[in-house]
Amino acid sequence: MLADIIDLFFVSHPQSGQKEGREHERVMYYHPGTETIDKKTDVTGFAEAIVNFTSSLTEPNTFCSLPSEEYNYRYINSANSREIVLVVERGEFLIGTCLNKCTENEYFPHLATVKAILIKTYETFRLFFGPLSKLLSSTDTTQFKNLLSRFFTPYLAFLRMNKIPLVDLFAGVDFVPLSNVDYLDVECLVTRCMEEFPEIQHAMFLYQTKLIEYSINKADLIPVYQLLSQNLIPFSLQSELQPELVLDQSRSDNINRPNNHGSKCTGSFITGATADFLGDLSEANFPIVFLSPTASEEFDANSEYVKFELLAYRAMNATFCLFVEVGTINHSEYLPKLAEYLDSRMCGLASRIGDAVVNLPKSFQSDIPFHYVYFNPDSLSLRTSFTSSIALPQSPSVASPLPTSIYKLTYETFDHFAVNSDNDYAQIYIKADNDWWIVFKKMNRRILLLFIPSTPSSNPADICNTTSQILISANREAAEERNTKQPKKAELEKIRLDEGLNQPISSESKGFSLLSKMGYKPGMSIGKKREEGAEGIKEPLNMFFKGNRTGLGHDQEEKEKQQERCNLHLEAMAQRAKTVNVLTDDFRIRKRSAAIKNILIGDIKKIRKACQELDIRLDMDHPEEWWFWPIYHDNSYDVQTTSVDDDLSIVDLKKAMSERTAKVYAKEADAEAKYSYANKKEAPEDLKYHEMDETMLETRLSTIVDYMRMKHFYCPWCGHAFDSQEDLEENCPGRTREDHDE
Repeated sequence: MLADIIDLFFVSHPQSGQKEGREHERVMYYHPGTETIDKKTDVTGFAEAIVNFTSSLTEPNTFCSLPSEEYNYRYINSANSREIVLVVERGEFLIGTCLNKCTENEYFPHLATVKAILIKTYETFRLFFGPLSKLLSSTDTTQFKNLLSRFFTPYLAFLRMNKIPLVDLFAGVDFVPLSNVDYLDVECLVTRCMEEFPEIQHAMFLYQTKLIEYSINKADLIPVYQLLSQNLIPFSLQSELQPELVLDQSRSDNINRPNNHGSKCTGSFITGATADFLGDLSEANFPIVFLSPTASEEFDANSEYVKFELLAYRAMNATFCLFVEVGTINHSEYLPKLAEYLDSRMCGLASRIGDAVVNLPKSFQSDIPFHYVYFNPDSLSLRTSFTSSIALPQSPSVASPLPTSIYKLTYETFDHFAVNSDNDYAQIYIKADNDWWIVFKKMNRRILLLFIPSTPSSNPADICNTTSQILISANREAAEERNTKQPKKAELEKIRLDEGLNQPISSESKGFSLLSKMGYKPGMSIGKKREEGAEGIKEPLNMFFKGNRTGLGHDQEEKEKQQERCNLHLEAMAQRAKTVNVLTDDFRIRKRSAAIKNILIGDIKKIRKACQELDIRLDMDHPEEWWFWPIYHDNSYDVQTTSVDDDLSIVDLKKAMSERTAKVYAKEADAEAKYSYANKKEAPEDLKYHEMDETMLETRLSTIVDYMRMKHFYCPWCGHAFDSQEDLEENCPGRTREDHDE
């Protein structure tokens, strides 16, 4: 909850406290209310001073708050607290908060996210009561303060904070991904309803808590959507499942609930529980909301925010929200007609949308579990794997919970790279200390954030491939859904024919009337009974039409052969893909093993040279083990020289040289190979390192390292010979290369 992490929250009106000695009058609302008036005055005065001082350093018209653009704000950071001041309605009001309890509640204080929550708080208030300046001018100060307290006190107590990074910052809308045909059906219903009932100015259509269509101003979309998805629709679900928990039976008879208008309607109008925001549940009327003019481009304190009555009709998980200006309709006459018009149409449309949602293609699939957050600032579409209001088959494989240690890294990366980058395309891969990977991808202002847990083979190349597979899979499924072919004319005719044959014969047909005159009644059998106790035929025999001239059973046989060939082809492709994967994995293992063997061989050769030098200092003629010293191959052969006549031609000279070279190589091959140490002492044949595996090389390396440490107190990784065994154990990190790398 927001109240758990903030130390204070205030709404101030600087113009009301300009007179000396009456500075406290600028405080319109302050949380907690038990704070002294001096503390309230000091906090709001400090915020006002910061805003006035910094406004002189910026360009003119800094107090212009555009509904579709950034609000003017100030960040105040100190050693003890972090404060945010939001400037609204051309600087006439200041809304601020101070964060001091984030650490104890395991919440990372990202100032941009908290600023977005303050904006949402202000816009929610404006949705219910209109602009602050207009409200203050139409009421006295006492009523204005009571109204602020009536709204903000319960709102701050119930406002939930999402700990997952960037979800609250984006504050988007969850849309239902529908095909073009289904979306066209929704659009047609909205358009025809607004034409049939001209009093309707705006409309919104939702399935469960996901948005499909809206016509209100984009600046009002977020607060209205949150009102519907977090208040009206959940409360209506609760009333449908357990109506006795919504209102006490003793009070429900006295409440004017415009929910049911006639028993023929499947759906009903919903009003929701506005007590969370407005306090009083004595009347359950439709909510009143203030919407900005659709044609407005910037905030104007003198502009009239229009008061609308939100009529929400719900049928089979679909909710149709209609905005009608207050005082333009008579409920007793208008609502029954509207319910009768919407009920059957919404039931059929909701059923088709439900089938389409179940059959949606699976996107964002991968063998590696991951979390994701996707946001499109142009459409305000927000999709995430952390929250889902509809059980769609779109969630990725379940990943482990997101560790809190990467929250700060996620916010810092987003602030410094994703947002401040001037490029429309950007891609960032970051590995956290706990081996989680964070992937930022920016495409035409759209942002995709992936959280991928650590895997045994995770490296930048693997994570890049995983990200590409996720995007390719999502785009492929979407393309397949878009490219789904519509049924042809012949297929449509067959569907209609099957539907007609499956329907029983109508009682109004001529054949049925003739049978009735002969005594036939519905449900009676026709024909002779074949066995005792058995009945005759009650339904006509099914008719099967053959569309070609092939023999009986030929089509079925061809289909079976085709299916068999297809299965064999798929099995061959799967086996080929499996072979490619095995070869790829085997190549990586061999390359890694070769690199490790080269490191081990290099270490053994270096230590052998050091061992030889230290042993010779001790007047040793032979090593402790025969392979502890480097072994050299003796290539000195007694090759007789032959004289060459100076008068020979070039051809004869080349022939004589080739014969001589052949004799030398033949004698070298026949001679016994001789090996020796550096001191010319005879030695056996040297080790063949490249024929050994990793285990044998590690054993050899461990043996010679132990000898050097015990005999000479020498550590090859430190490159130093210590004075004693105690000196070696105290100052050397360990006996392996890994111990010295830490």
